Amino acid sequence: MKQITQSEWNSIPASYKGMWTQELYEFRRGDFPSEWIGRKTMLDYDPKSGGTILLTEGVGFVIVPDTPKS
Repeated sequence: MKQITQSEWNSIPASYKGMWTQELYEFRRGDFPSEWIGRKTMLDYDPKSGGTILLTEGVGFVIVPDTPKS
């Protein structure tokens, strides 16, 4: 699972991140688990396939707190 810091998350352009919503769930006719509604999503590069993939928070990535600078 990919780990990113809160600062890294904040720096991702809005067009590359989003959130699963009830409206999207209904539009896609429930083709993803309903417990994902409200979770963040992000597009990322996959070096294995050489393409772009959609990651879901808690499944493909996790946001960790920034570490304090010493």
